Amino acid sequence: MNKFEKKNFNIYLIGMFVSLLGTQIQFIAMPLFILDRTGSGSLTGIFTFLLLFPFIAVTPFAGVIGDRMNRKNIMVNMDLARGAMVLFLAVYAFTVEIPLMLVFVFQGIISVMDGFFSSSTSAMRADLVQPKDYALTNSRVTAMRSIAGLIGPAVGGMIYAFGGIEVVFLINALTFIISGFAEMFIKYDPDHIKDKEKMTVKKFASDIKEGFVFIMKQKGLKNLLFFASFSNFVLSPIMFVLFPFLFKEIIGFSGAKFGFVQAGFTAGALIGSIIFSKFLINKSGKTNMTLGLGLQMLVGFAIGYFVLPATVNMIGGTTWLYFGLIVATMVSWGIFNIWLNIPLQTNIQKMAPSYIRSRVFSVLELIFQGAVPIGSVIYGFMLDSIEPHKILLGAMGIGLVLALIFLFTSPKETFDPELPEEVNTSNIKEKELA
Repeated sequence: MNKFEKKNFNIYLIGMFVSLLGTQIQFIAMPLFILDRTGSGSLTGIFTFLLLFPFIAVTPFAGVIGDRMNRKNIMVNMDLARGAMVLFLAVYAFTVEIPLMLVFVFQGIISVMDGFFSSSTSAMRADLVQPKDYALTNSRVTAMRSIAGLIGPAVGGMIYAFGGIEVVFLINALTFIISGFAEMFIKYDPDHIKDKEKMTVKKFASDIKEGFVFIMKQKGLKNLLFFASFSNFVLSPIMFVLFPFLFKEIIGFSGAKFGFVQAGFTAGALIGSIIFSKFLINKSGKTNMTLGLGLQMLVGFAIGYFVLPATVNMIGGTTWLYFGLIVATMVSWGIFNIWLNIPLQTNIQKMAPSYIRSRVFSVLELIFQGAVPIGSVIYGFMLDSIEPHKILLGAMGIGLVLALIFLFTSPKETFDPELPEEVNTSNIKEKELA
C-alpha cells in the first residue's frame, strides 16, 4: 500500500473497530440485563433471534443498495443512525425503567441497519487498496475483530456490573457516533455504480437474481460458496451449541473456565492473523487453504479425543491439566481457522468485480449465516439422544470428507484467481472525494 492507501484504509479500520467494540460490549450485557430483569431464558432467546434474523433477512436487499449507492455514505449513515437510536435508549434508561419491548423493537431495527452496514463495508474494503493487498488488509481486519472480541465481552460485563444497562447503551452509542464521524474522512470514489436505472420492485428482484446468477456462473466462486456454506452448517454449531453443553454439562467446567475456552478460539484468531500477515501472506492460496484446512481438521479430531469419556477419566475433567489442554487446542483451532478464512475472503474479493461485489457478499452472508441456525437446531435435537463426543467426532468426519472433496475437485481459480485490474487510488486522491 502507498501512503495514501494506508492512511485511507487505517481510517476505515479504526472506524470499523470502534463500532465493533461498542457492539461487543452491548452484545454481552444485553442477555445479562434480560436475565436480571425477567429471569427468562426464552426472552433471551427472542433477543438473540432479533439480533440475527433481521440481519440475515435483509442481506439480499442490502447487497442491491450497496451496489447502487455510495458505500461510504451507507457506512457513515448506518453508524450515525445506530448511534442515535442507542443514545435514545441510554437517555430513556437513565430517566425511567426502560420497557423490554422497546429494547426488542429497537434491536430489530438496529439489526436491519447492521445488514446494510456489513454488506457495504465488506464490499468497500477492496475498493480502498490494490488487489495485491487484499490478503494483508483482510488479516488486519481479522486482527481488529479478534481484539474487539476479546476486549468487548470482558469490558461489557464489568460496565454492566458497575454502571448498569444505561451506561452500556451510552458507551455503545458513543462508539457508533465516533465511528461515523471518523469514517467521514475516508476518501472514496463510488465508481462501482454502473446501473443508474430507476429502482422498481421488478428491477430490485432482477438485481438480487443477478448476484445469484453471477456466483453460479463463476465455477471458482461457486465452489467456495458451497464449501463454506456446508462447512458452516456442519462445524459452526459445534462452537455455539455442542461445546457449551459438552464442557459445562458433561465435563463440568465452571462458567469462568468455559469463558476462557471460548476466548481461546478468539485469541487464536488474533495470533493466526498476525502469523499469516508475517509469514504466509506471499504463499499461494492453495498452500494456505490446504494448510489451514488440514491442521484445523487435525485439531478438531484432537478435541474429539480429549472429550472421549475414557480420556476425561484418565486425565481428570476438572484438573488444570485437562483445562489447559482444551484451551490450547481451542487456541490452535482459532489460528488454523484464520489461515483458511483469510485466503477464502481474499479470493472472493478477487473474483467479484466492484459493480456486483456487494450483492455477492450479501448472497454469501445470507447462506453462511443462514446455515448456522439451521445446523444449531439440528445439533440441539441430536444432543437429546446422542452423546456429545459422538456428535463431535461424526461432525469432524463429515468435515474431513467435505475438505477432501473441496481440495481435490475445485478448479485452480478457486484457490489462486487472477488479480483484477488495479484500483486508481491516485484519482481518488486528486479529486479528494468526500
